[in-house]
Amino acid sequence: MEIVKFAVVLCSVVSAAFSLAVECELDNPLDLSQKWKFLRGSDFFIQHQCSTERAEKISEAVSQFFESQKMIKNRSIKPVQIRLFSGAERYRQVMHFSRDRNAHFNARLNLIVAHCAANKISLEEPLNLYSLHTYPLRPWQRVFIAEVLPRLRHDAERNFFPDAKVETGVALQFLLLSNHIPAKAERATMRALATLLTEAGNMRKFIKLLLYNHKLDDTGIEALEKLFPEGVQHLESQLAAMYARKPQARKK
Repeated sequence: MEIVKFAVVLCSVVSAAFSLAVECELDNPLDLSQKWKFLRGSDFFIQHQCSTERAEKISEAVSQFFESQKMIKNRSIKPVQIRLFSGAERYRQVMHFSRDRNAHFNARLNLIVAHCAANKISLEEPLNLYSLHTYPLRPWQRVFIAEVLPRLRHDAERNFFPDAKVETGVALQFLLLSNHIPAKAERATMRALATLLTEAGNMRKFIKLLLYNHKLDDTGIEALEKLFPEGVQHLESQLAAMYARKPQARKK
């Protein structure tokens, strides 16, 4: 019972205000008494409550995602199920999510859940989590890659981890050594790190090192030292400067 309570808190807390790469395991079996329709792709199955036109557009977008993956190469994993509720409010009501949560990935069920109006970035975050879940990555690394790649792929505004833009982060080494779902302060460090990597032109190199260079340690420390020979300690001062230029929280 306590584990379920913890999972509810986790899923609810991370769902507030922004599109985030989230893993959650609270999905129930499909209720066939509701009006569900089905589509099948080469790498996925869709259960949906969308219009036929919208379901086909999402199916096409998912197919294009798998075809265009360059940095993440799917390993031998089962085809993913994608469940699409009729709208955002219905999705959040069923999952007990707070406002603006649009999608999540359930690794236990190999299931992505979203709604028919979810945009490409909201859909690609859990698709990335699905693609990454067989890789030997720490939780912060999965979340980092899953949230950064859609913005790179669609040349979106590089507003990484917007939910943490008014937070001051934790020490970089604390984040790198962590082995749990990142909290808000850790996401602030990820935001600053993503900004620093992008400005240095090292974002794609860093992601490739995490994914494919298994001779390096699993923390990301050696990967960063390859890109920034000054070392992680020197990066701490640069990240501190990133926090100094963060937007100020609005006064109520």
